[in-house]
Amino acid sequence: MKHSGDMISVTVEYQLAEYKRMVCDFIPLHLAAMQKPPNRYFPWNWPIIERAFSAVFIPIMFKIKVAKVGTCKFTFSEDGLTRESKVGVKSCGWDEVSAVNSLSGTYLIHLRSGGAMPVPYRVFSTEERREFEGILTRVEA
Repeated sequence: MKHSGDMISVTVEYQLAEYKRMVCDFIPLHLAAMQKPPNRYFPWNWPIIERAFSAVFIPIMFKIKVAKVGTCKFTFSEDGLTRESKVGVKSCGWDEVSAVNSLSGTYLIHLRSGGAMPVPYRVFSTEERREFEGILTRVEA
């Protein structure tokens, strides 16, 4: 993808703590979108199991993701976004993005084709973050 106009480029080296926080922030949003509360009769919805999931399975998922994807370089413009990683280059226009969640420490960019790309706030300077949010507003993402 050729980006025109103003561009923002950031490099992300994912960290376990922010990945855990992102997953824990997203689960309630996902359940709300399904419009059904968790059924506490099922053991996997018990708070102790949720904490165990956070302590055991999220670190495993994180290690797999980091091993597969590695460090990511993102480029954003009003044309779309590009991610360069170990798995290659992925480019898409904003029309291919179904939603962008602004979580407690991360933007989570959902693709219509499936999957999502987390971009932590910490990788943006104050000005870059303001520009990124401006792009999101203009493209209605």
